[in-house]
Amino acid sequence: KTRYPRLKSIGYVQSVEQKDFRRFEQSWNARYRGKPSLRGWDGQAPRPTADHRYFVTTLLAPGEKNQALGLVISGEPRRRRAALESERDAAPVLSEPLQLLQDSKNRAGFLLLLPVYGDLPAGGPVGRAKGWVIGPFLIDNLFHGLLSKESGEVTVSARWGSGPGSQLLFGSGGGTLAEPAALRRSFSLWGLPLELEWRKTPRFYTRKDNFTAWLAFAGSLAGLLLAAWVASRTAE
Repeated sequence: KTRYPRLKSIGYVQSVEQKDFRRFEQSWNARYRGKPSLRGWDGQAPRPTADHRYFVTTLLAPGEKNQALGLVISGEPRRRRAALESERDAAPVLSEPLQLLQDSKNRAGFLLLLPVYGDLPAGGPVGRAKGWVIGPFLIDNLFHGLLSKESGEVTVSARWGSGPGSQLLFGSGGGTLAEPAALRRSFSLWGLPLELEWRKTPRFYTRKDNFTAWLAFAGSLAGLLLAAWVASRTAE
């Protein structure tokens, strides 16, 4: 909580071959006595991937009352796609926006996955991952506190994707999205396409010291882009 305060938890997802899953489930039930049980995202029986694997959430910290322990993510499309993409590229990947079990307010959440392998042949194919280190977090927790203090003169919003079909993920408040964006930048954060928009609020236009207002605007831009870069280096 002190070193990575914006993460909801840190955990591990294990890849289990379909032929071994029954034995794995028996061992799990003997350890946890069915609480928690192995289950799919929808509460139904776990479902494997097309290549006959189950991706099981086996460790979480903090683990006390963590609802995601025992969750089999191979049957949920967004989590499965992120896991397979990170395995293919041998790199951290951020999932598409999704609902976290740890959050009761239905806010935009993400799952960061880092693949874990056994011994890899030099220069050879990466192969299948043994599992993934995971870090679920909320978009609000990522951006709040990373933005420089713009004193209400500039607002920032973040969208997944770009154009009319993009999904609003975060807004710093103090303005209206009906205002045209003064600046728009697109970038990729761990494989997730994001579009950032900066808007001037009425306080920006009414402030006599316009140079200071523009300085706050530039500080907000630099602060957020630097935060995204630092976050990516931290994950690596």
